[in-house]
Amino acid sequence: MKMFPFLSRDYCWELPRFLTRGFKDQESYVDYYDPFNCECRVYGRLKAEGREDLAIRAYGYILLTPEQERLVAELVTGITHIQDLKQENGVILDGQGFWERREEHRGQPVRAIVKELVALRADEEGTLGFQVSHVQQMWEDLDTLHSLGILVRDIHHANYLKGKLVDFSRAWTMYHPNLDLIPPVDYHDLRKTEVLDLEWLLYDFWRIESESVPENFELPRGLLACTGWSDDCGYDPREYDWRAREGDDFDPEQLFRCAQESWNQSDG
Repeated sequence: MKMFPFLSRDYCWELPRFLTRGFKDQESYVDYYDPFNCECRVYGRLKAEGREDLAIRAYGYILLTPEQERLVAELVTGITHIQDLKQENGVILDGQGFWERREEHRGQPVRAIVKELVALRADEEGTLGFQVSHVQQMWEDLDTLHSLGILVRDIHHANYLKGKLVDFSRAWTMYHPNLDLIPPVDYHDLRKTEVLDLEWLLYDFWRIESESVPENFELPRGLLACTGWSDDCGYDPREYDWRAREGDDFDPEQLFRCAQESWNQSDG
């Protein structure tokens, strides 16, 4: 189970560095950039597309009770009486407590996503992250995620369990304002970084686990075609046809202020 401490709205407002237009509603920053929401959007897309096999499975979310919040905090810290869990009137919530709750979060429960428990079986050897047998599938999974409109933005060793991605708290899922409005050069850099991060992750594995890697081991050809001097990055997340599911129910223009309003805000 992955539990999410609270984030301030100010933090979410600082994340959309590629946006050239401001949102009409400040809550939209939380909707699109809060880590819990980022994960939910990914798992919702995988569920809708019938491709939950592309990541460690998620079974839904839960909201912790105050008693559960207290038990978790005490288990982690070893402190039996954590005063800043209190939300009574007169107690200022300043983000310094265990769950980082601020006044804007008063009365809101801690959110958690219930995920598949991953462990090595008694007959399995090697590391829990991934092994040679997972490598080809790791690339195919990432490329397929891209084809489903998902840019992970967090490829590293600790984000894999048995060769499957486990964390999507930084992911952008189309429709996403950043995927829509990001300048072409910056977008290409992000896509290239994603595949290069996987390439270097596998090279590091090859170097560190050299004794367990067969002599004829090769990186996936599809991945190699996207690295080096190639401009290819595999499937483009921005090309995902999100309108096929949304229809006319959602118009991205409803999210943004007009260009003049955004310009005035940046001046002011």
